[in-house]
Amino acid sequence: MVSTLPAVLGQVRASVSRLLPTQSFSVVLFGEVEGAGPSTRSFSDHLVAADSLQQDRLKTWLASALPRGRSNPLAGLRAALAMHPQVVFVLSRSITRSVGGVWDQGKVTTLAELDALNPRDAATGKRPTLIKTIQFLEPDPTGIMQAIAEEHGSNRAASDSGPASASHRVMTAAELK
Repeated sequence: MVSTLPAVLGQVRASVSRLLPTQSFSVVLFGEVEGAGPSTRSFSDHLVAADSLQQDRLKTWLASALPRGRSNPLAGLRAALAMHPQVVFVLSRSITRSVGGVWDQGKVTTLAELDALNPRDAATGKRPTLIKTIQFLEPDPTGIMQAIAEEHGSNRAASDSGPASASHRVMTAAELK
């Protein structure tokens, strides 16, 4: 995300600016600190009101964000899901740079952990948190972002068929400008 980070953070600020003050949010940045493994950095350890004070704080906080190490979005998802939000947006670029083409644990293990962290309700088939994915510049060749969106991006029952295509998006360079 080195070359696209400023544009991506601009998208995050713009998204948060569209929230109503009665809505809440947080932002989790993920990466890996050399020698220390997966790391996350959260704007807040809980959801905060999307009022102008918090939006100003977010702008300042994001200004200090720097890309670092290889990407392990699963650490970020763990931190985000611990806040019990209604929706999580996973923003990523170059999955192929992350441990030779897969997230740290691989697609199957990652999806299994997400199922444990965000399980379907036995009665309704719905998940507590929707997870939407946005891939920057080019599609994810591993399919993991699409698989997360398919399994966690809509609150249709597990038995319902049909794609969750609205839950996954690829943003091109032109859209980031």
